[in-house]
Amino acid sequence: MAQSISDSYEYTVKKKVEGSFLLKKILFISLYVLYVLLILTIALLTKLAAPAIAFIPLTLWMLIYFTYPYCDVEYEYSMIDGYITFSTIYGQRKRKENFSIRISSFERVAPYDGDHSGEIDRYSPDKTYSAFSSDSAPADPYFALFKDKDGKKCVFCFEATNRALRIIKYYNNENTVMTVVRI
Repeated sequence: MAQSISDSYEYTVKKKVEGSFLLKKILFISLYVLYVLLILTIALLTKLAAPAIAFIPLTLWMLIYFTYPYCDVEYEYSMIDGYITFSTIYGQRKRKENFSIRISSFERVAPYDGDHSGEIDRYSPDKTYSAFSSDSAPADPYFALFKDKDGKKCVFCFEATNRALRIIKYYNNENTVMTVVRI
């Protein structure tokens, strides 16, 4: 009897605010404060305080609207009909597709742990895609090795669920190492 796999699966992970990502957020907030101080200083020196005070809220809103989404990042991978698509979502409104590839073209899928992580170094990828929520301790870390459409070696690091692993194993049984993870 054939194994049944649903047509689609989607998993989204929010990037935790830590490390360099935290620094980026602090720098953006500092930029907003410095912007307001700069406009006020110029306004006071040129005696245009009233127009500047009216100008600040609109321009500050525009600055925040176009830059702050880069401080609110989510990673999404979806599996539809044997393909996996990995995207980065900025501010819950701007989506950037990083790659889309057949699951069967993965050369290796394994847990990102001491037993298998040396495989990444031996593979020596040209590009690394990370869908980890945290760099320090991601939940159920896995990696997939593959070549992109240009033939470059890539590694995709992601937080796996049982359902995602079942789908990957269904489409790429011979190259998948599976352990029990969360649902």
